[in-house]
Amino acid sequence: MGDRSLAALREFLERHDRERRRTSMVLIALLASAFLVYFVMSGQFGYDDVNLIKMAGRFLYGVMKAVIYAMVALAAISNITVWIVTVHLLGFRSLSCCRTMWRLAQHSRKLTQIPWAIWVTVVGGGLLLARFLADIPALALVAMLPLAISLTSLLINIRPPSILVLGSSSEVTFDLLAKLKHESNLPFHRIVSLLDPAQAGFDATRYIPIDSFLRTDTGEGWESAFHSLARESPLIVVDTRAVSAPLKTEIRWLHAENLFPQVVFVVEEDGEVPLLHASLCDRVLDIFTLRLRTPHELASSLAEELRISNQARLSHGNT
Repeated sequence: MGDRSLAALREFLERHDRERRRTSMVLIALLASAFLVYFVMSGQFGYDDVNLIKMAGRFLYGVMKAVIYAMVALAAISNITVWIVTVHLLGFRSLSCCRTMWRLAQHSRKLTQIPWAIWVTVVGGGLLLARFLADIPALALVAMLPLAISLTSLLINIRPPSILVLGSSSEVTFDLLAKLKHESNLPFHRIVSLLDPAQAGFDATRYIPIDSFLRTDTGEGWESAFHSLARESPLIVVDTRAVSAPLKTEIRWLHAENLFPQVVFVVEEDGEVPLLHASLCDRVLDIFTLRLRTPHELASSLAEELRISNQARLSHGNT
């Protein structure tokens, strides 16, 4: 990908980032307004006090309280939605892999917020307990927001993946990951990869959800992480446009494990797949049985590809 293509990708990601932030702010403002109206109607501000300073302080406290309630409510709605979508697709037995996802997140180079999230959960829970024991309302406000953030972080990072993207840590594969996340009609499904965001050529973790990157700290745990993710992901997307030795190893392993029915291979416009032939040169390969898609074709049909792969995965598990 040249400088012009990279600039176009940045512009594409920045536009989606602005839209996401704008949508979040509008939702928070609407929820906060609803909570504020409720507080006013229920007489929680004590406007009968003649002291204007106290009245202003209570109103400011009410606004802050409404905003925090709105942010917590939005986080709760988001978490409930993504988990319902995940369980609906993968079934309740997929919850058994939450421990694996927790382990991968802990070893990930970028997901360093896991220990922080644990401590904030403990501290926030303690403050909420103190609020109910000591009846100090301010403690609830101090505790609610960080507690919601930490719990959201934990729930996001242990969520089973729906799609695994394999490829070299090249600009074309980061472009593919970004397009699948932002252009497909699967906003609530988790898309993961072992790509190194430091090699993206742009601030990948700003525009692509950080839970998409499960790059390990060292190369030693790469194969173990790949095996775990490949076994748990209904759809596996392999970007064949950039060649690397680890990607060849991954393709050979997928073929040996009979996981090709769950795989979609991303190819150039001419449909050629030299990487596949190079990876499986010693094995019989019927190219016409494989699902070959260009990036645009895959982004527009990702939901259908996921459905087909999940059916293949369930059939493979029952045999």
